[in-house]
Amino acid sequence: MASTTSDAHAISDESRKTPQPSAVPGIPLNAFGMTFGLMGLAGTWTEASRSLGTSILVGEILWAIATIVWITTVTLYIIRAKSMRRIMADLTHPVLGPFAALIPISGILLGGHLFAMWPIVGTILVWAMFTVSIVFGTWFISQLLTVPKGFTAMHGGYLLPTVAAGLISAQSLATIGAHAAAVAAFGVGLLFWLLIGGALIARLVAGPEIPGGLLPSLAILAAPPAVAGNAWWGSSATFAMRVLTTNTSPWSTIAAWLIVGIATVVIGAIALQSIRLWVKNRSAIHVLTTTEG
Repeated sequence: MASTTSDAHAISDESRKTPQPSAVPGIPLNAFGMTFGLMGLAGTWTEASRSLGTSILVGEILWAIATIVWITTVTLYIIRAKSMRRIMADLTHPVLGPFAALIPISGILLGGHLFAMWPIVGTILVWAMFTVSIVFGTWFISQLLTVPKGFTAMHGGYLLPTVAAGLISAQSLATIGAHAAAVAAFGVGLLFWLLIGGALIARLVAGPEIPGGLLPSLAILAAPPAVAGNAWWGSSATFAMRVLTTNTSPWSTIAAWLIVGIATVVIGAIALQSIRLWVKNRSAIHVLTTTEG
């Protein structure tokens, strides 16, 4: 009996030492890419309503879905993080940390869209998220300069806190009439495109090879020119559509529709795959927790 009690205490002590799987998994920062992609697609369909004569309802439905996903993801992330220590661990993560920039960037996009319907709401949201973006971008750069990580950790996502944030902020700031701030944000985005973009190219040339899971992040390298063009003129698909529809040729219209279709299929497929993986992950954790229970 004494031996059994001792064994029970030993098992109890061991279980306290070993981290137990949580039935409510945390949300990785790169999950906010789904919101960013949906808002980009919504912007493309909004532009299609102006350039191609499509129903504005499609774009507005996509904006509504993207907004719900954004608010839900942010709320769940905060609830499941449970502590500032966990959040700081995510922000300082060499791979996932830069994706935190997508939270304010998505809000900046949303604010620019809302400005047409509710100017006060849109203006407040743009300035609030722009401020958050500045704070995070400044902190991110300070971390790069004071906490050496080497080239190994770098990937396309490192362009998000400064380049994407600056150029997209320029677009929304111009929309709400803050032209001086828009030009400043545009300049910051271009500056860090050269600096961080150059470092990324050097990392790709010098190696080591980027892990397979991070290869899709290289697509971000192609985004700055289109985002900059859209900011100055006004997602890559939106900019391309604007360029094409300045030409009255039937082929230009066909090409514009092709871009809208490809963007919709690609982003839709990514969203569905993300949902599938999320459901699979939750199911696996539930089975593991039930089995151990």
